[in-house]
Amino acid sequence: NFHGRALVAVAEPTRRHRTVQSLAEQGVHIRETHNGQETFDAVLSGGFDLVFIDCDDAQSDGLGVTRAIRDAHNKAVWRMPIIGLSATGSEEERESCLRAGMDDLLVVPFETAQLLGILARWLPSADDLEATAKTRIPPEAVTTLEFGAIEQIRALARDDGEAQLEKVLSLYCEAVPQMLTSMQDAAR
Repeated sequence: NFHGRALVAVAEPTRRHRTVQSLAEQGVHIRETHNGQETFDAVLSGGFDLVFIDCDDAQSDGLGVTRAIRDAHNKAVWRMPIIGLSATGSEEERESCLRAGMDDLLVVPFETAQLLGILARWLPSADDLEATAKTRIPPEAVTTLEFGAIEQIRALARDDGEAQLEKVLSLYCEAVPQMLTSMQDAAR
C-alpha cells in the first residue's frame, strides 16, 4: 500500500469512479474535483501529494489547468506531480501533456499494475514511511538556510542587496533536491 493524498480531477463519472476506487484500494486518500476551476483552487489550497487530471475532457481542461498550476507555482521549490489520464496515450498526446507541465501519463482504462507503477514513481509506500520513521538521520546530513544570514547578505551587497539575496535564495532552492537526496541516502 501507498501513503499520500491525491486529487482526482475527472469529470466523466465512469473514469472518475474507476480511478478513485483503484487509488483507494492502494491506501491513497482522495479528494475529487469536477472542473478546471475547482481543480486549480484545490491545488492552490494545498494538501496533496499527487494530482490526476483528465487530459481528454473539456470540462476538466487538463492541459489548461496544468499550465495554470505550473504558472502559479513557478517559484515553488517543490513540484507536485501531475499525472494525466488519457484514453489514447499516443506519443503526440504524451508530448503535449509533458509540454503542459504534467509529469506522467496513465492510459485509461488501466490495469492495476500500471497504476502501481505510477504510484511507485511518485508516492512513498507504507513500508518506505515505516523504514524512514525507524531511521535516525544524523545532524550532519541536514543542511538548512539560516535566516539570520539574509540580513548579512543584504548588508554585504549594499547597493543591490535584494538582487544578491534573490540570487542566493535561488541557488539554495536549486540545491534543495540534492540535499533531500543526501538525507534520503543517509537514512538508508
